[in-house]
Amino acid sequence: MKETQSKKETQPKKRKPASILFVLAYGAALYAFTFFILTPWVKKIAASDLFLKDTDDIAQAYPISNPLTDMAILHCNVYVRDEIDETDSLTFVKDDSKVWTLGDYRYIVKSSVDVVDQAGASSIKQFACQIKYEDGDETNIDNWDFLGLNIY
Repeated sequence: MKETQSKKETQPKKRKPASILFVLAYGAALYAFTFFILTPWVKKIAASDLFLKDTDDIAQAYPISNPLTDMAILHCNVYVRDEIDETDSLTFVKDDSKVWTLGDYRYIVKSSVDVVDQAGASSIKQFACQIKYEDGDETNIDNWDFLGLNIY
């Protein structure tokens, strides 16, 4: 009797053909749902105007200069001044500034600042600032959203 029990315990259980068919049917249904329903729906949404924001400000691949970009430089300089130690003397280099528009009145400003510390040591620091103009008086800093600053 011990021999029959040990043989039963060592034999692997056979899978039922119905469970294998269920897994295959589930996989086929999932593939069909993804291919025929989900993918066309996502493509339709992506091709629609749902995510389109129509503005007069179009992204440019090269640096630009206009009155709004000049204000972006000035406002980024204010943010840089707030980030650097108050006791240091700062001189912003205007000729070194470049501004790219990302569209929708968002700008990347790259420039440099001459920092003179209390000991009199001078160093040039580069910075990049991302800023967005909302609406209203462009000279008012409250009408600009500061999106990021990197000083290196």
